[in-house]
Amino acid sequence: MTGKRILIVEDDGILALFLADLLKRRGYAVKELAASGEAAVELVLNDGTDLVLMDIQLAGKMTGMEAAAQILGQVDIPILYMTSYSQNSVFEKARTTAPYGYLVKPVAERELLAMIETALDKHALAQKLRESEARFRAIADSAPVLIWTVDAQARCTYVNKTWLELTGCSFEQELGAGWLGGLHADDRRLWNEIFQAAAAEKRDFRLECRLRQANGSYAWVLFQGSPRFTEDGEFFGFIGSGLDVSDRRDIERQLQVSRDFALKVMHSLGQGLTITDAQGNFEYVNPAYASLIGCSPAELIGKHPADVTAPLSKAEIRRQQAERAEGKTSTYESHLLRADQSQVPVVITAVPRAQSGPYQGAIAVITDLTEQKQAEQTISDLAARFQTLMQTSKDGIHLLDEQGNVVEVNEAFCQMLGYTRDEALKLNLKDWECHFVGQALDEAMERVFAEGGMFETRHRRKDGLERDVEINSTSLVLNGQRFLYASARDITERKQAEKELRQIREALQETNQKLEEALGREQELARMDAQTSVFNKRYVIELADQVFERARRYWRPLAVLMFDIDLFKQVNDRCGHLYGDQALSEVSLAVRGHLRAADVMGRFGGDEFIIFLPETSASQAAALAERMRRSVGELFFTNGRHPFKITLSIGIASLSEQDQTLESLVRRADIGLYQAKQTGRDRVVIV
Repeated sequence: MTGKRILIVEDDGILALFLADLLKRRGYAVKELAASGEAAVELVLNDGTDLVLMDIQLAGKMTGMEAAAQILGQVDIPILYMTSYSQNSVFEKARTTAPYGYLVKPVAERELLAMIETALDKHALAQKLRESEARFRAIADSAPVLIWTVDAQARCTYVNKTWLELTGCSFEQELGAGWLGGLHADDRRLWNEIFQAAAAEKRDFRLECRLRQANGSYAWVLFQGSPRFTEDGEFFGFIGSGLDVSDRRDIERQLQVSRDFALKVMHSLGQGLTITDAQGNFEYVNPAYASLIGCSPAELIGKHPADVTAPLSKAEIRRQQAERAEGKTSTYESHLLRADQSQVPVVITAVPRAQSGPYQGAIAVITDLTEQKQAEQTISDLAARFQTLMQTSKDGIHLLDEQGNVVEVNEAFCQMLGYTRDEALKLNLKDWECHFVGQALDEAMERVFAEGGMFETRHRRKDGLERDVEINSTSLVLNGQRFLYASARDITERKQAEKELRQIREALQETNQKLEEALGREQELARMDAQTSVFNKRYVIELADQVFERARRYWRPLAVLMFDIDLFKQVNDRCGHLYGDQALSEVSLAVRGHLRAADVMGRFGGDEFIIFLPETSASQAAALAERMRRSVGELFFTNGRHPFKITLSIGIASLSEQDQTLESLVRRADIGLYQAKQTGRDRVVIV
């Protein structure tokens, strides 16, 4: 490596000149000498230098090691130390500046040249390595996948930019064991097991685990690692890649969900379902199919459908499988052979598993026809019974199309209308229907076709006579065409009986109404005083009980007035009982004119009356009593010869806590009446 520029830093001038001369003779360029650390730093920074020979102990403020530290802090250059000391402490201290070697003075020429050549070569290799690593990092950082390197203990030494963008961490955070913190806690044990096994065997490894992303969620990453070796073959870790397979995992999960769902659907189908391979043997059978055979699904796997087919159907099964191999789809009937040797009628729809490419087998859906066959037989039996019933029925059964034309009739219908069967089959509904005519008949037909049901109408016989009939109808669809099935029952006699019964019922109702009216009048008379047209004593007390209880329950005001006609006996004696009765009626009428609908008035006996006033205080009752007293006082009476006046004495009591019974309240009103008479009559007294 002649021509390389070497800076000699040595405070011993003779030794420095000696070294410079030696190196020049060997082809190296030695332009200047530096005797101090400060000079060495300035020369290296200002003039290109390829290697520095640095004396550790220099005269001046800066030692050789301090000068080397400043130089290496700014430029990448190999430094060889020279020292007169060989103590370990000196070398340990110098090692902090990462020198390329040490020379102990006096320096031998061969050792010096060998050390210089080695240092220059090592520096050149290191520089190439750094350039290679820079290129590697540039390529790795631009890669769309995660690139990483770890040492033999799984300590991270490098991750690329894609890794950092995914995790949101810095390069420094991922170095060492930091990157392991990003693995999902449930996946770290698996990572350690696989990594340690691969490191022990120095082989490639591959696994999928979850790596935390910048947003806190986890991405599924496929890690693949390959061992790294030095030039000497020494294992020193792994280099590898990581591919985000979250989307693939999601797709796989969705596919698995779809598979599970499809399997559940196939398992839960009420119909049998089978999947056969290219040789025609069962790969899958669902429980419904196994149930048809009378065994478990596992017992059928690997068997051929012909093994569980009735003898007469085996040839058809093999022919159908040949059609599947040709890519054909078909539906056919067969008979399965159960474990107990009984046979099950089925219909099979089979399709090839793949529509193109090599034949892979078939998928078949098997439907049990047992119930259908039984239903068909039942329908056939019912049809025969229907024909028998139709012909033996006493009701007139007839089947009409949508235009009202007769399609079928029984004998009873023919006899009902007086036609032969051949004549009846040529009729239309309009020929015998006489209740609904014209548009009304068309509307009735639409309604009956839509709703069916029971109704009454009238039919005209061939001889012109009309009969009342009851129709029970329903709409039918046969082969896509609508028909009306109807049965007609002659109810002429019943209608006549109903008419007669209705007339009897109406007569009874009229008689009943008269009896009820008479009873009402009797009940009214039983409640009323015939002479005064007010309630009698029994009924007024019955009503008063209700008024009294309601007032006490809710503690509402209630007043009672008791009054009689002053000196009424003299009126009877002087004018006669006829005029006395007339006076009672007119007094009653005058008093009632002052009462409300809710007030209850009754004759208590002779010329004595009682009035119950709900929601009325004593003062309100007194005001009412005064109006009554004045109103009666203004009446004019005469027996034809002698005119006379009538006055009232009135006692009032209002409900109080001491009134535990109606009798108590009435008694107090009666006391008020007595006091009114004793104090001069024609007055109102409140008790």
